[in-house]
Amino acid sequence: MSSEILAKLPGFEIAAQDGKFLSVKAKSISKTEISVETPINAKSIRYGWTSYFKLITKIFDKDGLPLGTFVWDVK
Repeated sequence: MSSEILAKLPGFEIAAQDGKFLSVKAKSISKTEISVETPINAKSIRYGWTSYFKLITKIFDKDGLPLGTFVWDVK
């Protein structure tokens, strides 16, 4: 696996059950998978959501466009 695939990815946050978000570490583990460290039982995960988020991304879609912001609820 190349070092590019194992790159650290900034901009990920998780929400605890109380809804408060905190920054977490994330890294790409393959060309289609991202691993996010969750030190708590997460309610949701979001990316690029903060007002100070700078587009320094290494995450691109199949068309070569940068990954947009998102929120996923964890079930």
